[in-house]
Amino acid sequence: MGRRAAASGLLRDGLLRGLTDENHCGLVVNLARVNFIDSTGIGVLVGIWHRVRAMNSSLALAAPTPRARGILDTTGLTKAFSVYDTEAEAVQACRQPAAG
Repeated sequence: MGRRAAASGLLRDGLLRGLTDENHCGLVVNLARVNFIDSTGIGVLVGIWHRVRAMNSSLALAAPTPRARGILDTTGLTKAFSVYDTEAEAVQACRQPAAG
């Protein structure tokens, strides 16, 4: 297994552990220190997003660097994901009841 695949697996597993906590009220992924997202990283985010939706929970991306936001914009993921300028905004949004 390659280093990148192992890292993406660890990321995915860590995020999923957060979702199985019975006290979770949503998932915030802080991208403040992320300068690059490749197709594997995009795949992890999309997979987590599907899992979160299936659990009637929420996923928010927080504080993406300009480069990370550019990648999210280019791939169209800013239309699917909730993206916030700060972690505090993302956490607050995840705490809000889902619109329905």
